[in-house]
Amino acid sequence: MERQAARRRIMKRRKKANPIIVIFSLALIAVIFTGIYVYFSLGYRYIELDNGVKFVGKVKDNAPYQGTAFYPDDSKANVDMETNTIKYSNGDVYVGDIKYLLRNGSGKMTYSGLGDIYEGQFAEDIQTGKGAFTYANGDKYEGDLVAGKRQGTGVYTWADGSRYEGGFNANQKNGKGVYTWADNSKYDGDYINDVKQGTGNYVFANGDIYTGDFQDDKRQGKGTYTWANGESYTGDFQNNKMHGYGTYTWPATETSDQRVYTGYFENGLIVLGDK
Repeated sequence: MERQAARRRIMKRRKKANPIIVIFSLALIAVIFTGIYVYFSLGYRYIELDNGVKFVGKVKDNAPYQGTAFYPDDSKANVDMETNTIKYSNGDVYVGDIKYLLRNGSGKMTYSGLGDIYEGQFAEDIQTGKGAFTYANGDKYEGDLVAGKRQGTGVYTWADGSRYEGGFNANQKNGKGVYTWADNSKYDGDYINDVKQGTGNYVFANGDIYTGDFQDDKRQGKGTYTWANGESYTGDFQNNKMHGYGTYTWPATETSDQRVYTGYFENGLIVLGDK
């Protein structure tokens, strides 16, 4: 009798548990069927691309179409291939050619934090090729880029009106270039790593002209400096001053003939006597 009573108690507990099991089973089945419906009817997928980008969202023709992309650098973005738009989680927005969920081809990138805008070419998600930057501070650049840096030839214009046109390497002025300042002074010559280095011609805002060697952004080596009043010096320079051997010429005036001094100079001054 006791054994039968125990069996009846167990059966009652099982009967009480059955509704919970049934509800759980039905919910699980519903989730499964919903997943199947979403997968086959709506076209939602999880995809891992060979370039390391992961995608969750709607696909079209077995390719990502609308959804969220997760990039190897831990950034993410909403991608819409219908409008060719990538909206990054930090607020940056790209509109243009997209390949394998990366910027590839031509497009426009708007940087939300800085307010800078880039329009031009991309290669595997990096600015490479021809392009133009408009910076929030008013500066502009148009020209060649490699791996996101100014490299090749281009024109950089500063907000104050200064302008450089010439060679670049790793964002710095390199090679032949022409720099025109806002006060209309102008340098036409060689650059290495953002400084005047080599030979060039510098026209000052007051009309003075220097043609010759430069080193570390200074007049150094051999050169000719001609003042706006007609005086000139040809010879050695050091640290922007006449220093070494050279010839200084005073032009003729209504009251005096042309005068010439050839000899030694030190820190911009004539050295009289033997050297």
